Amino acid sequence: YIQRMTGLATDPFATKPGHDPRFYGFLLEVVNKTDGSININPYNCWLMPSNAQVKNPIGLTDLSFTYHMAGAELPEAYETVSEVLIDEPKVILPGRSFHGLLVYRAMKKKPRSYYVEVQLTLPNGKVARFRAPYRRVKIELPENEEP
Repeated sequence: YIQRMTGLATDPFATKPGHDPRFYGFLLEVVNKTDGSININPYNCWLMPSNAQVKNPIGLTDLSFTYHMAGAELPEAYETVSEVLIDEPKVILPGRSFHGLLVYRAMKKKPRSYYVEVQLTLPNGKVARFRAPYRRVKIELPENEEP
């Protein structure tokens, strides 16, 4: 998705081989089939793990601040990717669609399960909630194989 949308050959949020993940990313696409506008606010899109506190998605400002606090400059790849991050409220007009990435900082303790909850405000003012669950499955290896 990042390569197709930005032209970058590598994903700056990808986990480096041999390292724990730094980020979790989710592609969100919303198609508005109503007669009015739908609103999406990234602060109403939560990563809800089973073993830790709820997380909000991060954006370019968060990344820039983190690098600045560490005394470093924000790598250009993050600025390039910022165009596909959902880091501010969006209005989706009738008959239109919207897609982008919700990116969360990885959790220190890997949860067994979690879900991403997305809330949209519909044209009538009501809130629609959607949940995308994830559950890590323990893989049983045959006795003669090592992990």
